[in-house]
Amino acid sequence: MNKTRMDSFTSFMDSHFSDLTLLPALFYSWPTGIRFELGTHWNKGLGYEGSPYLENVYSRAIRLFEAAHAEQDELYIVTHLPDFGDLKRNRKKLLMTRYVKKKSLRYRLLHQERPYVIPEDNEEGHHKSHFFVLPCRRNEVDYPGLLKECCNEDMGFKKTVYQEIFIVNKTRKTVFHVYDDRGCDLIAASVEAIRPMYKAFNGWILDYDRLKIDQVFNGGNTMKPVMKRSELQNKEDIWNAVISAISNMDFPSGDPTADELSILFQYYSENESGGHEILLNWCSELIEEKGIDAYLEKLTLILEKIGAGEYAAIEQRYLKDIWQLYKELEQDERKEDAFLQAVQQADGAYQALGKQLENKMEAYFVDIYPKLIDVVE
Repeated sequence: MNKTRMDSFTSFMDSHFSDLTLLPALFYSWPTGIRFELGTHWNKGLGYEGSPYLENVYSRAIRLFEAAHAEQDELYIVTHLPDFGDLKRNRKKLLMTRYVKKKSLRYRLLHQERPYVIPEDNEEGHHKSHFFVLPCRRNEVDYPGLLKECCNEDMGFKKTVYQEIFIVNKTRKTVFHVYDDRGCDLIAASVEAIRPMYKAFNGWILDYDRLKIDQVFNGGNTMKPVMKRSELQNKEDIWNAVISAISNMDFPSGDPTADELSILFQYYSENESGGHEILLNWCSELIEEKGIDAYLEKLTLILEKIGAGEYAAIEQRYLKDIWQLYKELEQDERKEDAFLQAVQQADGAYQALGKQLENKMEAYFVDIYPKLIDVVE
């Protein structure tokens, strides 16, 4: 029975949190989540049991837990213990079992031996992790006591047991983790699962991660990505960041700069990989929708904006005729020779300019990347 229940838990995690390892800094390991601040206005004189600082920490942790977990939600309380040869001694001190309201609940405790959770710390393969899972509901556990002990982890109190506790909500498909008195992470399989928490406790969101969190809850991939300045040290970094940003945005995005760059980059990448024939294959749906004149106008405008007027002149000379032949070829195969000849002429003119377009784009990206990316220190 226990093996079946553990398999059920493992299947749930694989389905909704694939490849996630339950370790601290959970927020940074999953794309959809919130990092809440618990402790505020800390100073060394407040690190004693019963201090106003800690009472506020406990209050926040409990309120967040109660808002994220209804009484009838199906929960898993999860921890893993390292096995350095003292598992028997440690198992008796499992933090989660201290706070069950009925001793009979302990018989639900599931156990599985697994590879050590931090492989790089186990190169010789001698260590193991013992994974413990307790299926329960909120009202079966003294969660205020459990949460307080989690908050106390870095306070140095004698009774503290240093075990990471993760609360997996099967009903809502979330994971909750209080890492210490500073804060807690809440991640989810979907944005909507925790949007009420984002709205209700917005003022408690950790400011350091607010830009990233706001991006998740306000538009998904149409919002600016957030990057550290240290990740944008040179032209290559900026090139890669800009390409990544526009590649992850919907088109049209509603952002004029992003939409211009999407057209520009597709023009560049398709010509570099296969020439004008490949360009039309990939852009045919957009050109059909907007019309060749509108597409050509947008393309030449962005080319001229970045100082690539020679390329704009090539497209003004060839692209409309190539598109006409491309459409005619769908109905009349006899147009193939004329189409290929026009493509060859346009490709030759493009290739004769060498790497000029790439150089122009690189310089332009350096100027405009702050419009696409939120840069933080």
